[in-house]
Amino acid sequence: MNMKALTLFCVAGVAIAIGFANTGVRQPPPETLESLKTKQAQIKEVIAESMPATVAVADGVGSGSGVIVSEDGLILTAAHVLMTGGSETDFEITFPDGRKVTAKALGKNLDVDAGMLKINEPGPWPFVPLGEVTKLKPGDWCVGLGYPGGYQLGRTPPVRVGRILANARTVIMSDSALIGGDSGGPLFNLEGEVIGIHSSIGASVDQNRHVPVALFQRDWEQLQSGETWGRLGSQVELNPNRPMLGIQMEQGDDSTSISGVIKDSPAENGGLEVGDVLIKVDDVEISRPIDVIAAVSRKQAGDEVVVEVQRDGETLSKKIMLTRKADLNVPRE
Repeated sequence: MNMKALTLFCVAGVAIAIGFANTGVRQPPPETLESLKTKQAQIKEVIAESMPATVAVADGVGSGSGVIVSEDGLILTAAHVLMTGGSETDFEITFPDGRKVTAKALGKNLDVDAGMLKINEPGPWPFVPLGEVTKLKPGDWCVGLGYPGGYQLGRTPPVRVGRILANARTVIMSDSALIGGDSGGPLFNLEGEVIGIHSSIGASVDQNRHVPVALFQRDWEQLQSGETWGRLGSQVELNPNRPMLGIQMEQGDDSTSISGVIKDSPAENGGLEVGDVLIKVDDVEISRPIDVIAAVSRKQAGDEVVVEVQRDGETLSKKIMLTRKADLNVPRE
């Protein structure tokens, strides 16, 4: 990462990267030791209060992040997180402690990459407040959470700390790092309020785009009603180079099966079929769709994986070479 300086702090047992981006934006003056201690205490409080409401969002094809903002389970995320498979089925929501529930996708404003879901169970759920975006200014500290690479058992959402680079009507820019899977996760101010939702990496990895929560607030009723409008810009497309098998999955009572195989995908070419029950991907045992997503996300396009499935009472092992998402004809809404 291209940074003028990088400092690592350990706050509440979490490694935190703090960077000052070499972006051409005028950098804030150095902080005093006392002011850094104050910031550290604030960051610890933000982590403690916001972590329980930060969730992983998966649909059997891809995985992103989200944050709960109401007691009855409204989740804000990026619109493109809700479009990875074009599926009408429930999304799997995973909490930091591993608890899993389901949620329905509501509305999407594709023009700004804003999406909303609602947990199917009544709650009450842990949630965080929305902040006042107009108060943000370049140089302000911010805290980002998310699930890079998808949910991983025993790993809470990694914490990234940075500074606001710019605050415009339709986008917040920060140097708080984003990685694949972070999309839809929350960006907080030091009062623990959500100020933005992770959308995409900018011109470089130390310039990252977030959807201002003011845009969610403006479109709240439309999003809650399930309306979808606009068109995604190319800058917020899910990482086109990420590796994919080319399957859609569904969760059974105690197993995960293939519900769809994308035409001309590695899965189809490798002999996987609708109805196959997934047992392993390499050495990773599969019990839920997120297990497959996590196993594949650790690979690169061109890598070979061994997928073990059960079909008609027989266990089969298939060697499959992963491809880039950009090379698949993934169905869209």
